[in-house]
Amino acid sequence: MNNSLQQPCNHAAHNHGHLGHVMAQMSFHGGYKEAILFDFWSVESVAGLLISCVLVAIIACLNELMKFSRMKLSAHYYEQRKKKPGFDTTVKTESVLLQNSILALLGSFQTAISLLLMLITMTYNVWLFISTIIGIFIGQFYVSCKQPLVHYTEEDCH
Repeated sequence: MNNSLQQPCNHAAHNHGHLGHVMAQMSFHGGYKEAILFDFWSVESVAGLLISCVLVAIIACLNELMKFSRMKLSAHYYEQRKKKPGFDTTVKTESVLLQNSILALLGSFQTAISLLLMLITMTYNVWLFISTIIGIFIGQFYVSCKQPLVHYTEEDCH
């Protein structure tokens, strides 16, 4: 009889071609030794973690401001188009294509930053996670102070 079916398998002893990579911790932790996104962004001290947290919060805040700016720019472009005689949303002129290209480029850049922030939070370092949330909060708060409040009624949903 084959005993290999009855013995628990020790996966740690197998070499699966991981080239010595260590499995990332998949639960929140509060340590200060982190590799953040890239090998060169490696934190080995509390001061380094603090600087990284401030940087992450700034990036998250700027990302929220970029979303708001894109929305404002899109509304500005739309208002410009409406003012032109013979306004037609189906007509694609050179200027409309340029405006759409700018919005698409800004949207792609903003999405890339959002994905990088997601990867930072996936370090599961509680301090980096909190810094991301604080940055998002500051950005959202600033945006909510700058734009008029929108009142939605039940009729708006139908």
